[in-house]
Amino acid sequence: MINTNVSTAATVAYFGEVYPEQPTVARVLFPARRKTSLELSMIKGTRGVIPSLAPSAFDVKSTLRSRGQIELTKTQMPYFKEGIPFTEEDQMQVNLYGENMREEVLARFYDDAATLIKAAEIVSERMAFQLLFPADGLPKISFAENGATYAYTYGNAAWTAGHFTQLTGNDFWTATTTADPMKNINTVCQNLRANYGSTIRYLIMNSVTFGLMASTDAMKARFIGRSLNFALSDNDVREVVRREAGLEIVLVDETYVDTDGTSHKYVPDGYVSFVPGGALGATYRAVTPAEARLRGNSNAEVTVTESGIAVSREVLGDPVLETIIVSQIVLPTFERMDEVGLMKVIA
Repeated sequence: MINTNVSTAATVAYFGEVYPEQPTVARVLFPARRKTSLELSMIKGTRGVIPSLAPSAFDVKSTLRSRGQIELTKTQMPYFKEGIPFTEEDQMQVNLYGENMREEVLARFYDDAATLIKAAEIVSERMAFQLLFPADGLPKISFAENGATYAYTYGNAAWTAGHFTQLTGNDFWTATTTADPMKNINTVCQNLRANYGSTIRYLIMNSVTFGLMASTDAMKARFIGRSLNFALSDNDVREVVRREAGLEIVLVDETYVDTDGTSHKYVPDGYVSFVPGGALGATYRAVTPAEARLRGNSNAEVTVTESGIAVSREVLGDPVLETIIVSQIVLPTFERMDEVGLMKVIA
């Protein structure tokens, strides 16, 4: 049979060398981790700023303090699996091409392992941005596609009340003559620092939201001597935010397509996420049934990527059928959710 390059599980290592994982925002904030069981422990609740240690007289009992409302929950991680067949008809189609073109055709149109691994990575990206950009201000993850429904709630009403800011009226960034984005940004940062001890370093948004901020008169007015009838450059806006708030802006404009073919933005228009430095949690992947049960099977090959995505290659003899199946059991934790904020700047 013709070598299908990275369409076989045995060459996933080659895939990792040729198409290495890129350090996306989601992968930096929620780095990959491995575990063996389906169960994942998560902490929900809000911690607040730790008060100073209480003074005490000598020879008296210690004052006892409350830990606050912290809830430890255990949940089962969701399962994702999909395959692509390489049929007898596919084989005959490939055979029509000459030797010089055959490898290129296989790499471009039959690169099934690469396609499915990238699809698996989209899942964890979606999860990370669902946590950072909940539409209603309550961090949660939900998937309702292909007949399967998964829903995980990370925050609670107290988290939303303390970390989610909804602008109103003249403060909307669409109100170009009255909005003051830097005032809004500084207010959120000061609240997170005062109440939760968080030091924000990055603002994550998309280019649409960035453009709204750049169009406001308040941002333009920070450039003395210029008329308000001019457009700020991207560097101008970044410099204002850096100078007045000590923050860096991270733009995320990538999109994904869900299983029904609908395109979505990872970061929605009109939202700004306030993020401290360092990882916020971890993306855990557990051992899949393919990894646990198919290794050593004479009809299957199984390889696991560095981040924990399982790739299996199954071969049947009559009809001759080779199927690449990629699977993962994946869910992130969000240990530093108390240090994160979210602001909605449009109606």
